[in-house]
Amino acid sequence: MLRTCLFASVATLFSFQAAAATSMYSDLHGQSCKVVERDKTSGASVRRCSGVGGYSLLVREANEQTSVDIITPARAV
Repeated sequence: MLRTCLFASVATLFSFQAAAATSMYSDLHGQSCKVVERDKTSGASVRRCSGVGGYSLLVREANEQTSVDIITPARAV
């Protein structure tokens, strides 16, 4: 019984075809971005950029460091 279950599990595992992984890229500096905040003293800035699938990106740059927040289509960070 155990051998049959194990064989069925392995057979099922190999019968599924793996979906191909794909990459999607968003421009973080181009025309799809708008500066929403800038600190003239420190040079820090925040840009809102278009993402994919209704998502948008909040790109924060300060002190030569960049971080990206993902904004869902429902506008939750």
